[in-house]
Amino acid sequence: MDLLKITQTRYTTKAYDPSKKIPAEQFERLLEILRLAPSSINIQPWHFFIADHEAAKQRIAKALVGTYAYNAPKVLDSSHTILFCTKADINELHLENLLNRDDLSGRFKDESAKEGQKNTRAGYIHYYRNEKGDIQRWAENQTFIALGQMLLAAGIEG
Repeated sequence: MDLLKITQTRYTTKAYDPSKKIPAEQFERLLEILRLAPSSINIQPWHFFIADHEAAKQRIAKALVGTYAYNAPKVLDSSHTILFCTKADINELHLENLLNRDDLSGRFKDESAKEGQKNTRAGYIHYYRNEKGDIQRWAENQTFIALGQMLLAAGIEG
C-alpha cells in the first residue's frame, strides 16, 4: 500500500449511483476502522448513525434545507450515509463508561494506571470546560479526527 498514492488519487464523490452498494463485509470493515478511530485521551465524544435504508436516508435528507439542500440527493442516492454527531458536553457517566471499557480491554497494567487515566481525563475535561470554556469545540475536533480516519480508510478501501 502506498499511502501517498492513495491520498493523491482519492476524491470526494459529488454524486452517487443509487444502484451501487458497498458490500456488507467491506462496510463492516469501515465501521470497525471508525470504531477504532483515535481521539485525545481516548475520549471518543461521538455517536455515529448509519443510514443504510430508504426511510433513514429520507429522515436525514429532510433536514438538509437552505444552504445544505444540495446534499439531499447525495444522501438519498448513497449506499450508506454516516451521520457524525458530537456530544455537547462530556459527563461523568461517559467518563465512567470509557474507563470501564478500557479496563475490560486490559489497557491498564494496574489500579494506579487506571486511576491515572481517570485523573488525566478529568483534568482535560475541567480544563476545556472551565478554563477554556469550549469543551464542545474540543469534542468536535475529536470527531473530525474520526471523520479524517474514515475518509482515509474509504480511500484505502477503494
